[in-house]
Amino acid sequence: MKKIISWLIGILIIVVCFGTYVVYKNHTKQQSVIGSVSTGFNFIGPNHRIDIEKMSDPLIPEVSCFVSMARRGGISGMVRDATGVVVVEEKNEKSIDCQRTTSGTITLTDAAKISRVVGRENRSILFNNMEIKFFYDKETNSGVYLAYTDTLIEGVPKSSMSVINFN
Repeated sequence: MKKIISWLIGILIIVVCFGTYVVYKNHTKQQSVIGSVSTGFNFIGPNHRIDIEKMSDPLIPEVSCFVSMARRGGISGMVRDATGVVVVEEKNEKSIDCQRTTSGTITLTDAAKISRVVGRENRSILFNNMEIKFFYDKETNSGVYLAYTDTLIEGVPKSSMSVINFN
């Protein structure tokens, strides 16, 4: 009986370690942090900070967006940085700015003109997600990138937007 329990515990440890590794690898692959500023000191774990992340629209490669987001530090920040699991709800403060990376007119395909979600991040375990959504304005040949938070339960969504003219 003791041997079976020790085998089960060993298998459980291996599964948890492998799961943590997979989540961490997927988490770090999706992020492209280009800079960070410390905003508060913590004795245990990383400091509170603001990260600046680069995001590219897969259907419009001539546009790059830069999003700044507040990140909690401390023990919850340490868990998030190591595993990608958000233990404590992140703050909703964010800002987005998108820029053209080429000169001249950008020709969009029909698929690129459809409103769609370009980026998404969980800001808590259940209640808060941040999305970046693209909208096309045919009249001005412009694209609007909207970064906003949605909440499962009542809350005030915060948003930021950036406009790109494709002419």
